[in-house]
Amino acid sequence: MKRKSFLLILLVVSLPGCSKSNSLEKKFFNSSHDCWVVYSQNQPSYTFWKFNNNKTSDNLSRDESGTLETFNIDGDLVIGPKKWQVSSDSILSWGMHKYDVINANKNLIVLMYEENETHKQEHIFLVKENKSTLRKGAYYFEQKRLKNPQKYISSN
Repeated sequence: MKRKSFLLILLVVSLPGCSKSNSLEKKFFNSSHDCWVVYSQNQPSYTFWKFNNNKTSDNLSRDESGTLETFNIDGDLVIGPKKWQVSSDSILSWGMHKYDVINANKNLIVLMYEENETHKQEHIFLVKENKSTLRKGAYYFEQKRLKNPQKYISSN
């Protein structure tokens, strides 16, 4: 009887425990030194987000000195914090939207969604960046292409 009880206790202890976040959700969490830069196929610009352990996400904005600060409210517009969670079948619920998590590692997350009007499959890319790294904005790359179109001509 003692042996059976010991085996039962050992089995219960060895089973994966229930936790508040699954392993895929853990890939979304940010440290105090990093954030996600969110790129969309439909927008040339990008946004900064921080996914918190309490299942909320904060929109971030750069101030004049280049420091990222929480930017959840802009006048009457409430941007965040947004609630989020990832289901066991890899569906990210983020605010009022649902995305399929196509791929995820510690530095990159690829999300897919269906565009409402065209029903076309679109992608969003979350790239983890160090908060102290200043990134060139979309305007820089747009101007680079406009000023140097010859660099983008394929030579086949």
